[in-house]
Amino acid sequence: MSSRPTPRKALSLGGHNRKIIHVFLKKFPPAIFARVNIGDPPVEVWLHIDTGSDLTWVTYDSRVGYDPLDSSTFSYRSCDGLSKSPSVTPSRIRGQCDYVQRLADDAVYAGTLGNETFTFETGDGGIGMLKNVLFGVGKTVEGMATGMGTLGLSLGELSIIKSIGTKFSICVGNFNYINQGKHFLALGDDAVLVGRKILLDTKGNTYRIKLSSITIEGETLGIENVLSKTKSILDTGTSTISLVQEVYHVVTEKIKKIMSDAGYEESDMYKEHKVICYKGMIPEQKKLQVSLKFGKVSLDMETTTLFIQLKSIAEKVFCLSVNESPIEENLIGIPIFQNHNIGFDTVNNKLYIKPGECTKLYDSFKDELGHPDP
Repeated sequence: MSSRPTPRKALSLGGHNRKIIHVFLKKFPPAIFARVNIGDPPVEVWLHIDTGSDLTWVTYDSRVGYDPLDSSTFSYRSCDGLSKSPSVTPSRIRGQCDYVQRLADDAVYAGTLGNETFTFETGDGGIGMLKNVLFGVGKTVEGMATGMGTLGLSLGELSIIKSIGTKFSICVGNFNYINQGKHFLALGDDAVLVGRKILLDTKGNTYRIKLSSITIEGETLGIENVLSKTKSILDTGTSTISLVQEVYHVVTEKIKKIMSDAGYEESDMYKEHKVICYKGMIPEQKKLQVSLKFGKVSLDMETTTLFIQLKSIAEKVFCLSVNESPIEENLIGIPIFQNHNIGFDTVNNKLYIKPGECTKLYDSFKDELGHPDP
């Protein structure tokens, strides 16, 4: 098996120029996945879509999953040209490159880098292909494994974004109704960049946005000064809206008071995980609205997107999708994406926000853009 590195510029679509990927939703903890096939013969994997990581990687599984030694399109990758990445080190095996990546939630991934062919369904029988994708093959060393690996969409040196186009968009529906509607990831020129725009700060290879205020039921919370001094990262790999300590306590105390006054009783089911839950079913008639404001642009969450409905043998509970951030920054996670199309233009540093049903949005652009149904 060759250890000669493949230049990043060699990545191509192999004659397939549609880059619309099916997205599948996991309800709890909330997460979104791309279903792709890797290698030849192809092996299907579900990759966690993560804008907080630049590394695309796949779990090594010699029994029932992906094994690079069984793929005719795999080649090892050296560390040449990757000296700026803090995640990689030369392997003990000549011509190979190892990686170790630690995330904000203390999950740790480790393995070896390579180049491989990725294929995916684009809808109506179409197939998209990415050749010579730089990726890792390895395992989760610490923390909870999510899916069979990660599709890393941040802007680090290992990211596929710079190779396939500097734009992408994500559109997902409601995590309480995961089987309803279309959910899709659009890459490069297929990205759907519509709606209101806010500044996207890509310094440090993360997607930072300026969270200026949070309102609940239209009421400001007096935390604007704290927010003005706190950075916020848009991170689809985070399953909650994770707020720094002072902001978290103000927001959750306000929500808890509203729920208590309305007669809803807290549940201890997930208390050990510091998750705020209530007994019963989500009160859809209770239109509790939380708005995250970015200057003049607002991302709104109402009761059915703010809470996740869970059922167990013991009782039915619904849990708040807000927790305390593990770092000194706000992590604006995947729940805020619900019922929105979020478009990333990393060259012009713009974030596009379009509320509405993904199915309707997609259908309205399908003919013009030549997109197939996801």
